[in-house]
Amino acid sequence: MHSKTIFLKAATLEAAFRKHKEFLKSGYIFTTDGRDADVVIEIERAPFTTEFPYSIIDPRTHLVIGSGKVNSVGGTVAERFPADLSKQIPAINAVLQK
Repeated sequence: MHSKTIFLKAATLEAAFRKHKEFLKSGYIFTTDGRDADVVIEIERAPFTTEFPYSIIDPRTHLVIGSGKVNSVGGTVAERFPADLSKQIPAINAVLQK
C-alpha cells in the first residue's frame, strides 16, 4: 500500500483493514516489500477536496486492475476505505488468477 498524501498514513489504513471482516476473509496480507505483493494500492488526495482516489495495480504487469475513490465527509478515509476496496476483491481475484 502506498499513500501519496500526507492526509492518510499507510499504517493508519493498514490498522483499519485489520479490523474489517471482509478483507480478513479475503486471505490478503500486507507486505512492505513490493516484490512480494499480489497487488499494490496507490492512494492520493484530489486537491482542495475530501476525495481520495485510489488505484489497484498488478505489480507484475503494472496494469491498473481496479480503482475507486473514498470521501472523508462524515468520517475518516481509513474507516471507509476497507469497505470500498472489499467490494472489488472478487474482480481482483479474477484478474490475478488469469
